[in-house]
Amino acid sequence: MGTDRLGSLLTTTGMIFLLALVAVGLGALNLPFPEDQLDQRVAAITELLKVTAIVFGGIAVLINAYYAAKQVEAMDKTAIATEKNIEIGLKNAALAEERLITERFGKAIEQLGDKSLQIRLGGIYALERVAQDSDKDYWPVMEVLTAFIREDTRTRTVQLKGGKPERFLVQTDVQAALTVLSRRTRSYKNGEAHRLDLSGVDLRGANLRKANLAGVNLSRADLSGAMLVGANLQEANLEGAVLNKANLQEVNLHQTNLCKARLMEADLKNAKFWQTNLKETTLEKANLEGAIFQGIEAEGTNFRDSNFAEASGLSHTHIRPAITEKDELCRGKWIEP
Repeated sequence: MGTDRLGSLLTTTGMIFLLALVAVGLGALNLPFPEDQLDQRVAAITELLKVTAIVFGGIAVLINAYYAAKQVEAMDKTAIATEKNIEIGLKNAALAEERLITERFGKAIEQLGDKSLQIRLGGIYALERVAQDSDKDYWPVMEVLTAFIREDTRTRTVQLKGGKPERFLVQTDVQAALTVLSRRTRSYKNGEAHRLDLSGVDLRGANLRKANLAGVNLSRADLSGAMLVGANLQEANLEGAVLNKANLQEVNLHQTNLCKARLMEADLKNAKFWQTNLKETTLEKANLEGAIFQGIEAEGTNFRDSNFAEASGLSHTHIRPAITEKDELCRGKWIEP
């Protein structure tokens, strides 16, 4: 019922009220009162008019209240319907966005297999955007990128020039994938339930300056000559990795597993070896100037001809020859069971 109908009904009630007043007034004038009781006649007429006014006023209030309640009920229904429409709209928008992300994900994966380098690069950066936009697709994107790197570096072979190995540089698209992984804001146990798997990859000469590689599995990886200045390798697994001549200045090696790793002639200036596993690690001719050692495991570590200028913490380190059960050296909290 609308406002117009309510107004019409109240107008009609008002007209009836006026007619009733007239009727009551005329009827009251004909009441049998003696002529000497005029005041009583006027009082009786006034009282009748008051009663009539109260009755019709109450009727008007009841009508108004009834229509007001109906209007509130209608508004509530409208609000509920609007809320449902908004909810449906949000669900539809979420579904549409999810479909769009799924399409972007699928298209990006297709681009990774394209022959054109530019298209592959586009696919890599498209996957990065998907990971940023969708928590649900974050880990699948990480798995796709690490698989891409592992597969692409598996076939690399040593190329000789004049009897000496040439300088190795990773493929442009592999470097792009590494860059995406390196600048992610999450890490193992800090938004990621599993380690990124880059085990056994050939990343000789890779540029990983200030890379976030915390918790990454790089066991048996070849990072010879790689640029890792300022990289975060906290809790990373580098068991058996090769980092000969790699630049690891100011690298964070907090609780990093470097068991049996080879870092010959590596530059580890100002590196932080905090609770680092260096069992049977080769650091021969390494530059350890200004390095900080604290609570390291160093049984069987080879520090031959290394530079320890201004290094700190080694005076509290007990370095022993390799123990007999070599297979037990690398087992500990740094390795996944």
